[in-house]
Parts: sequence; C-alpha cells; structure tokens
Amino acid sequence: MAIELAAMYPLSVFALGITMIVIGLAYALSQLLQNPAFLVWCKTEFFEVFVSLGIVLVTLFMIGFITNDVKYGAFVSLLPSGIAAPSYSNPEIGDGDTVFNASSKYLTNVAYFVHTSMEGSRAAYGALEVHMRYRRMPCLPGILMCIFGPSGFNFAPESGGGAWIQAMNMTMYTDTAAYITVLVQLAFLSFIQSGGFLLFLPLAIVFRSLPFMRQLGGGLMAMCIALFIIYPSLLFLESFFWDPSAMVGASEIESVESAISGMAGAGGAGVGMFSNSLPDDLDGNVWNEGTSLNDFVGYREVVDNAVRPLLKIAAVSFLSSTFLFALNIIAVSASARELGRLFGQEVDLSRLMHIV
Repeated sequence: MAIELAAMYPLSVFALGITMIVIGLAYALSQLLQNPAFLVWCKTEFFEVFVSLGIVLVTLFMIGFITNDVKYGAFVSLLPSGIAAPSYSNPEIGDGDTVFNASSKYLTNVAYFVHTSMEGSRAAYGALEVHMRYRRMPCLPGILMCIFGPSGFNFAPESGGGAWIQAMNMTMYTDTAAYITVLVQLAFLSFIQSGGFLLFLPLAIVFRSLPFMRQLGGGLMAMCIALFIIYPSLLFLESFFWDPSAMVGASEIESVESAISGMAGAGGAGVGMFSNSLPDDLDGNVWNEGTSLNDFVGYREVVDNAVRPLLKIAAVSFLSSTFLFALNIIAVSASARELGRLFGQEVDLSRLMHIV
C-alpha cells in the first residue's frame, strides 16, 4: 500500500487523544456552567470513544490479515476433494498470492478473456464485409461474350452476411462495455489498495464522538470495512467458482483464436488475400473480387468457425464483467449501509452485558 497500514495505529491513538482532550474541555465547561447536559454527554462519549478505537483497531487488524496473511493456496487446499481450482494463465495466480493480488490477477484474466472476444468480433466483422462484396457475373452466352465486357446477371452468394454483421456489431458493443467495466474494476481495486481510504479511520474516531456527527463517523468506518475487506473478498471468492474460460470451453476459445490468426494472416480483415483476377479454372465466370472459388470458400469457413463461438463468449463476457460487477457493488453498498447504521448508534453497555 502507498499509505502504510502500520502508520494508522499511532494515528488512531493520536485521534483518541484529541477526542479525549475535547471531552475533557467539555467536562470542564459542564462543571463551570453547571450544565447537566454537558456532563451526560461527557460520560457517554468517554465510553464511546473507546468503542470507536476498538472498532478501528479490529478493522485495521482484519485489513492487515487480508492484505498479508490470507493466501490463495491456503483456500485451494480447503476445496473438497474432486473439485479443482480454476487454472488461470493470463497471468497465473500463484499459491502465495494474497487476496488483493489474486483479485487483481483474476480481473486481469477476465479482461484478457473479454479482449479475445473483442478482437474476434472485430476481425469477423471486417471479414463478413469482405464476403458481402463478392459478386459474380456469368458471361452470357459463353466466354466469348466477355471480350466485349461482362453481361448477364449478378450473383452474390454471401449477401446474407449482413445479418451476421449485425450480430458482430452487437457483440462488439457488448464486449467494449464489458472490457471497460473490467478495467474500471482494476483501477478501483488499485485505488483501494493504495490505502487512501485508511485515513478515514482515525477521523472516524473523532467524528463519532462529536455532537450530531456519530452517524458520519460510523459511516466512514463502514465504508472502509466494505472497501478494504468485503469488496476484495468477493473478487477473491469469485476467482474460485467463476472461470469464464472454463464456462465457454477451451475448444471454443481455440477456434476463435485460430480464426483470428487466420484472418490476420490474410491481411487484417482478409482484404489482402483478394485480387481482381479471373478464376483459375477460367470457366467463363468473372469474379469482380477474389482469386478462386476454393480460396473464397476456405476463408468463409474460417469466419463460420469464429462467429458462432463468439456469440457464446460475448454472453459469458457480459456475465463475468457487467453482471458480476453490479452484484458486487450491490453487496458492498448494502453491507456499508447496514454497518453504518450499526456503528452510527450509541453502544448500550447494559444491553451488551445482557447478551454476554
């Protein structure tokens, strides 16, 4: 962390001292003015400030425990027999990775998965546009009529590719939104890991003991717990049961990557493999674009092998980024709200004693 966690302990004690000075001044003022309201407030806050310090110290301990002590390999060993942990390779999650490191690598793997879908959709989109430009005009009658120019009728075997283009256009929009969402989560996790929000914990000790500021202090404590503990823990747990590559299947991803490689090798969107020449067999059919019918059909098969898996990959990309991110934000917001209500109230010592 950019802000050291160990530095928060003396700051918290310093905040306790500042609060005790404020309570002492209020107590002296209550004795001077003989105001019983001040005296009751001082007695209440003298207990509450130690409750605030206890909450902050426990929170700091839990953050340090998650940041340094909880390892990915330890959780893998706890999985039931017969259930294997997901295998990530872009990058690989090691047994020694902590919660924050494993969560960051998990999001990076999801970003790689979504980017593969984006790249495939973009390549297939361009390839389908090339297909739609194919026109064939047979020479009627016979090849001799082509001496004076092509005549007859146009034949466009791939004109129906417009429907697939619309599908690829939709997947590109979906994948772009999914990719941006994953990058936002990575940036957000990196910002949390920098430790800037930790400065709110010492402030929460002071705010929670000031008149009409208890809810603000409790809200700051709840926000730190939700961001530093709950949010990375959710991502950490999701890395064990939500592997988008396994959901789609290795064969589907390999098919898309192979198709992308084939289309890129043909000149980006495949334009480089086409030329304005007659077919090799010179059967009397003039192709406005293309080298031969065999080349054309072979390239069409490459696109067919990419388009169908891409639809499945795009659906999993949306679930892995946008849908799960929404669930995580809802869980973090709900937990912060409930913890804020809990910490924003006075702790009744008599009720705690009854519970004990």
